[in-house]
Amino acid sequence: LVEPVEGNEAALDLDSYSQMQTQHKRINKAVSTYKPVLGNRLKLVQDTDPDAFSIILQHPGVPTSRFANNYTEPIALSQIVIRVPDFLARATAGILVRKSVYLHDSTESKIDPQFLGAARVEPNKSSSNAAGGKVVFENLPETSLSDIPRPHKSHLSSSEIEIADRCWTVSVVSWKEA
Repeated sequence: LVEPVEGNEAALDLDSYSQMQTQHKRINKAVSTYKPVLGNRLKLVQDTDPDAFSIILQHPGVPTSRFANNYTEPIALSQIVIRVPDFLARATAGILVRKSVYLHDSTESKIDPQFLGAARVEPNKSSSNAAGGKVVFENLPETSLSDIPRPHKSHLSSSEIEIADRCWTVSVVSWKEA
């Protein structure tokens, strides 16, 4: 099932279970543990933005007493595709100061984590910047964690966060207007 269908026609016939061996392992992990799992980054077949990656969150649901005696595994698996630029736009919607946000998946490598996405956010100078004001959001190109640009008088802070079965590094570059 693909929703909405409009704009996603290219994904209608994809079989996520048989597409890749890693996908198969991840689905089995979700089903056997009853815990959500996140996939590695991927390019959506319908996405035209060269700098946009997505991830798939797969969730087996929760075991219930109704099925406890009859089933050892979930009967269904839900999954949602999360387009990283849209995720970052939503996460930074209330930011009214100039920042760049970088997201890397450091689950498999802390030294060279995989880029998931990045965005620059800043107040729109042509509109009100009071609470609820507009911001300019720009999707940024792929950048390694060690190559995050740091403009003069900027500050870089990074934190690792656990998301489902993954570890992400969130890096924020902030600076004051000149």
